[in-house]
Amino acid sequence: MPLPITRMASAIDTYKMLFRLQVVASLGCAFILLYSFQFFGSGSLYVGSALRIASVGILIAGASLFLGFVLGFIFCVPRIAKHPIDTRALASSGKADIDSNPVESNTNLVEISDWLTKMLVGVGLVELYKIAPLLKRLAQFLAPGLSGCDSPACVGSSESFAIGLVVFFFGVGFLIGYIWTSLHYFPALRNLLGREKREEELWQLTTAARTLLKEGRIDEPLRIVDVVLQIKPSHSEALFEKGRILKRLAQVSGKPGDKTLLYEALDYALKAAAQTPNRGGPLYNIACYQALLGLGRDEVLKNLKQAIQLNPKLREDARGDDDFVSLKEDPEFKELTKEPPSAS
Repeated sequence: MPLPITRMASAIDTYKMLFRLQVVASLGCAFILLYSFQFFGSGSLYVGSALRIASVGILIAGASLFLGFVLGFIFCVPRIAKHPIDTRALASSGKADIDSNPVESNTNLVEISDWLTKMLVGVGLVELYKIAPLLKRLAQFLAPGLSGCDSPACVGSSESFAIGLVVFFFGVGFLIGYIWTSLHYFPALRNLLGREKREEELWQLTTAARTLLKEGRIDEPLRIVDVVLQIKPSHSEALFEKGRILKRLAQVSGKPGDKTLLYEALDYALKAAAQTPNRGGPLYNIACYQALLGLGRDEVLKNLKQAIQLNPKLREDARGDDDFVSLKEDPEFKELTKEPPSAS
């Protein structure tokens, strides 16, 4: 089956070398069938010999192709570039320009070629004589499976055919592996590592914003989460922190504060809860913002109850949270936030 060719890879491979190499490999399989066809004749013995030779030839070709592909892949496998991103500079600039290309081209093939050239010049060609005997031994090992008779001419042709199969399919496999790695594996790895690196950097930025907010700063955390949301609008932690920052801004002039900003904070908390439905924090903040806006006792208690079910530690936070001052005397709120009985 032909290897898949993406639209981007097709645009890069203007000469369609990967497709052409696959066609060449298919033609090689056709020659194997033609070679085996010469042993086809009347009777089950001849039919069995032809099928055996075709099967053995295709297996040898497949093994050689696979070995060449693996070697081509190893030569071309990309190297990971270590270029850490300056999150402080990114946050201070307010621009969403995180570099998501942590992969650089591999030069192993050039380095190995240079090494081989130096070795051949330094040592000479004296060791090359060993290659021919090794190939001959390989041919003698493979020839019985590609021979349909015992005559010297038949054995000799099967040995030659075996060597041709190994060399031909190994070379084609190497080129296919090298080109496929360049066109498909390289972009896929770059994309994967880029997403992973981006997520790590966004998490670091959001953590920095949370720390700065705890220190009483507002403008800088707001700028940081805006950068994160510009890069990834669905980032749950950034949505969560943006709601907290807006709520802090709304209460700068005192409680209940700017309701427009509170409604905006509620909207971000709802988005964060939608991204992480199994977390209690966003639901707790939703209840806080709803309580400050006076949006209804039942809805506030419903969200608060769900938050406490997901994170029982929020029960203690709710008891001392001034955002719920309007519910302090509510019997259901007291029951919901009361200290659970000790296990002893």
